[in-house]
Amino acid sequence: MYKEILPIKLQTPVFYIYLPIKTLGRPGNQSSQEIDDWIYTLSFFSKVDMLAAYDLAYYIRYNNYKDEYNVTHHIEAAEGGKTKPQSVIWDKINQSFLLWMNAEKMGLDKAQFVLGAYYYYGKEKCPKSESAAVVLWEKAALQGLSLAQFNLGCCYFLGIGIEQDMKEAVEWWKKAADQKNHYAINNLGYCYYNGQGVPKDINEAVRLWNSVATNKYYTDMQFHNEEDMMRRYQNVDDFSSCTLPLYNLGCCYYYGHGVQQSNVEALELWKLSLQDPNMGDVAMMLGYFYRYGIVANKDFDQSIRCYGAATFSNLFDIEDKVKIHILIGDCYCDYDNPTKKIDEAIKKYKWAIENHKNPEAMYKLSVLYRLGLGVNKNFTEANALLKQSYDLGYTIAAAEIGKIYLEGQGVTISIPEALKWINLAIDHGDFEAHFLLGTLYENGKGVIQDFRKAADLFLRASEHKNPEAQYKMGEFFYNGKGVEQDFEKAYYWLLLASANGNVEATLLRDLCLSRLTKSQIESIQSQASLDFAK
Repeated sequence: MYKEILPIKLQTPVFYIYLPIKTLGRPGNQSSQEIDDWIYTLSFFSKVDMLAAYDLAYYIRYNNYKDEYNVTHHIEAAEGGKTKPQSVIWDKINQSFLLWMNAEKMGLDKAQFVLGAYYYYGKEKCPKSESAAVVLWEKAALQGLSLAQFNLGCCYFLGIGIEQDMKEAVEWWKKAADQKNHYAINNLGYCYYNGQGVPKDINEAVRLWNSVATNKYYTDMQFHNEEDMMRRYQNVDDFSSCTLPLYNLGCCYYYGHGVQQSNVEALELWKLSLQDPNMGDVAMMLGYFYRYGIVANKDFDQSIRCYGAATFSNLFDIEDKVKIHILIGDCYCDYDNPTKKIDEAIKKYKWAIENHKNPEAMYKLSVLYRLGLGVNKNFTEANALLKQSYDLGYTIAAAEIGKIYLEGQGVTISIPEALKWINLAIDHGDFEAHFLLGTLYENGKGVIQDFRKAADLFLRASEHKNPEAQYKMGEFFYNGKGVEQDFEKAYYWLLLASANGNVEATLLRDLCLSRLTKSQIESIQSQASLDFAK
């Protein structure tokens, strides 16, 4: 069970302001003034809203809207991922803000909600004040605005701007839930699941979350490719929708809490939850599960699809998204992937290098050049990428540079140069380098032969699951080389080495069997199994 990465989640206060979209609907026959107001309002908000602004700006341009100068700058702001528009239209946005202020004074619930968000963030002319936000949200909540009721409930539950009162939070969430606000339904389920503000009742939590999971809005929308994901994330315009209940219900199926345990149901619900761009962490979790066969069967296509969903999440910054693109590249060229697409992996690595100078991508592309996978074998290019990767801080490259000097790949063999790089890698804590240095001490290459020193180095690498080092430890214990002969320890290390994919270890492992009793074999196998799973 992976409880540490599958917590039941609470939705915190909502500050993604979709009210203008909810009021006007998607672009249609609105007047130029309505569209203009919409753009200016959207310009204040999140990156997801900026996508909506971009979508609208494109629509306006397509319909020959005359104020193309402003539209162009909105597109530039959206493409740049900025949360504020270009300064050329700042005065008009201030005018839009004043309109919201006037509307709030007149008691408009939507304006009260928006200004509450301004006070919470300390935006524009509103000094940051959580208590002022609570006052405004309460005004809107009393008028029946479900998002304000939800946010007010969050403030009571978390003690934001007001004294904590979980029972009061539950009451406000119930009012919002009666209006089918999925954020509130999720948090009510959270309260029943954990017994906070209400008596603990997992069955009620499951009932609440299931009422959202069976909503046709979700069951009809699934991702098949990146275009599906982008289209969904550009059309997030229903503030009553939230996929956290789907995720939480999936966790219930995974643990068998309130429902019959089912990994299949859990996976389906988790995948449906990815329709919300705020669920990037869940997308990453599923990508990992599918890649390594945890909970699900290994499925690299699904892993790539889930990681792809994470690249559209507004939870991650650009540096995180570059790393996710590299993970997708890793899936494309994974040794266990039956439908490898090395050319796609190369595209991902090159994108990360050309656009972000990412050293990890340089390192991984260098491996493909060195092996001639998807590209012509090119040691010169591989070595240049390796050294550039190290210079940019990717210290794992040091051990690989040591290897190329050991083996003469595109360079003249130089044991002193190899030792320099291997020792650098050891200084950086790279246990692969411990194995390399161990082989030099074993064979007396560039150093005085020393089996005991070699055994110490192999042991350090073995403890960090290096299968070649584990094989060497098995061999050393079997032959009494640098250590006292011990067939039990030999069998233990050879079991781990073979389990970690070292083919050579299998033969020597089986030779150990004649040296051990049945009870010794069973005990060692049990311990090795436990250690392998760690």
